[in-house]
Amino acid sequence: MITGNVTVCGRIDRTATTSTNKKGEKVTSVTIKVNLPEGNKSSQCIIQIRQKGEASPELKKFRTGNLVEVNGKLFLRKYKNETYIFLTPDDLSQADNDSKEGIKGELEVYGKIGDEAKICDSQKGKKYLRFSTYSSELNGKEREFTWVKCIRFGEEKEDFVKKGAAIHLTGEIKAEMYKGKISLTCFVKYLSPWQKNNKEG
Repeated sequence: MITGNVTVCGRIDRTATTSTNKKGEKVTSVTIKVNLPEGNKSSQCIIQIRQKGEASPELKKFRTGNLVEVNGKLFLRKYKNETYIFLTPDDLSQADNDSKEGIKGELEVYGKIGDEAKICDSQKGKKYLRFSTYSSELNGKEREFTWVKCIRFGEEKEDFVKKGAAIHLTGEIKAEMYKGKISLTCFVKYLSPWQKNNKEG
């Protein structure tokens, strides 16, 4: 499971619409596009903002093209090799015209280490721990995988940090695009073993 407490800055792509889900509940959706770095250029990432109930007057006032800032809970879902990004907002406001588009905040991952963790040297000679972790979910008969690159500065490497180990981590999010798809890096602040039966994921 991959979630985050984040702030997103982007432009309204589709204004607020309200529909009814399978449970008969009203759900309001707003789509925004966020320019994220991709090499020496930028590419657009689509984020779906969803909240229960009818659209509030505050939400209705935003129009296509408005630059907005949204604070809330980020969720990722993988389906047929596509990553879908959802945000449950705590608040949404007009952003200043000079605000930089992007995603910032804290990422949280319950997953497994997918490769051998290594202690590396940065260009400035600082030691850091590097590995990748993944979270999986079952869609029908197919299992989908979402990967996160992880970096933690320092020389420490705990015994449980090894390929295939189940872990729980939190840290600063870095969101970029790679070949038109979102790529996530977490600068790890907290890392521990994870007993899978203690947490849905």
